[in-house]
Amino acid sequence: MVTRAMRRRSAKLEVHAKYSAIGSDYTMEKNEATVYVQASFDYSHFLPEHDRCFPLHGHTSLARMEVCGSIGAGGMVIDFGDAKRVLSEVLSAFDHKLVTNRRYCKAEGGRIIVSHGDYAFALPADQVCILDGEGTCENINDALLGLLVARMPDNATSVSLEISEGANKGSRRTRRLRSPRWAEL
Repeated sequence: MVTRAMRRRSAKLEVHAKYSAIGSDYTMEKNEATVYVQASFDYSHFLPEHDRCFPLHGHTSLARMEVCGSIGAGGMVIDFGDAKRVLSEVLSAFDHKLVTNRRYCKAEGGRIIVSHGDYAFALPADQVCILDGEGTCENINDALLGLLVARMPDNATSVSLEISEGANKGSRRTRRLRSPRWAEL
């Protein structure tokens, strides 16, 4: 007779086998790892073409940077302190700033005039982040990731950035820097 406990144990084994099979599709190099750090930043934006997000509003976002690469002689892909510093420095370019599309901006004597429809702001140039597209979560992520890529250590093979735009929503982007076997070539 099969008992309830036996069925539960059998179900657990099936689930374990299923996830083991999924994991076996990807094999990381023996000396490769992924590490992450997180930091928050605040920004404001408006999306004139969007039904809900057209008024000026702001977000407190959590940014999570993941660095994948080979483990160096010191036993690390990147020192957590260095990773946190890099992420914080890159986020400072957007922190407490208005993020907007280039097409709404005009420079006038050290100030940026941002105008669209009923909006007209005159802000110090260092308080505006100008993007080539709308200030969406995806475009902000792309701009931040571009700044991070340039600051990655030589042993990094990829960098990912996930940013939240409030609770339960956000954007994740990844850039491959080089093949894990790049150094061997």
